[in-house]
Amino acid sequence: LRKFQSEDAISVLCVHGTKHWWDRLRWICDVAELVNSQRVTDWDRVEATAIETNCRRSVSLGLFLASDLLDAKLPNDTRRRLERTPGVRRLASQVRNWLECAERGKQVRNVRERFRFRMGVCERMRDQVPQILHYLFARPRPVR
Repeated sequence: LRKFQSEDAISVLCVHGTKHWWDRLRWICDVAELVNSQRVTDWDRVEATAIETNCRRSVSLGLFLASDLLDAKLPNDTRRRLERTPGVRRLASQVRNWLECAERGKQVRNVRERFRFRMGVCERMRDQVPQILHYLFARPRPVR
């Protein structure tokens, strides 16, 4: 059975967590555990792959959350690059808020917040258009 190399697994975990709004702390734990295992050795490849596949913000967010919330031991230059990624601090703050509310048993993630999160994660306008169309046409309408 084939498996991902650790550098690729980081991207897969981060894209998955972002797709689901980082609903579960265990997804952040998975990223932190992989980082702390020190099996990821080529951090430049992680960033290059994320840029090439247009998921840099998702990967940066996942790594930032793992480092910020769970003290994952990222290399200093990688941490500095994450902090310079546009929007990552704001997105991480939003995820942190959702996790805190979930811990108290509250559901605060409404359609507007989910939409803004998706727009913040998308790096290119052509990635935002399908998200906009989804929120305009695919979401359920309230019953009257």
